[in-house]
Amino acid sequence: MTGQAGTLLRVGLLGHGSIAAAHVEALRAIDRGEVVLRSVMGRLAEPTAAFAAEHGFARSTTQLDAILDDPQIDAVIVCSPSDAHAEQTAGALRAGKHVLCEIPLATSLSDVDRLIALAAALLSGAGRNPPPGSRGRAAPASRCLTLHVSAA
Repeated sequence: MTGQAGTLLRVGLLGHGSIAAAHVEALRAIDRGEVVLRSVMGRLAEPTAAFAAEHGFARSTTQLDAILDDPQIDAVIVCSPSDAHAEQTAGALRAGKHVLCEIPLATSLSDVDRLIALAAALLSGAGRNPPPGSRGRAAPASRCLTLHVSAA
């Protein structure tokens, strides 16, 4: 997956709650035949399979490694319960996947620091920077705050 027009983005989704459904809707809204909903992972097989069927995923699993080890998955969206975000994000980064982690990235500052260091080490020299995936970044209040903090 190179990110160029006409190439496929094959997605694995970690979690299947309401925010996961919102991500699927967003992928469909931007899809021009370039997004493949490859696999969804959840803690329990039955509801995970139901989500996969409802949203058009090729398969479902309860095993994180089934997604991280799948060469047919380019990108992972972490929508699992918050306490799993840091470890799942780290695993996806180590597996060479593109990662979008729903907020919060982690539940402790030390885990955030660890993820930043891991991403920097893995992406150094690759010409990529991992952006924060927060829709609030573009909100007027957030932009104003950023300007004030930057000016300080």
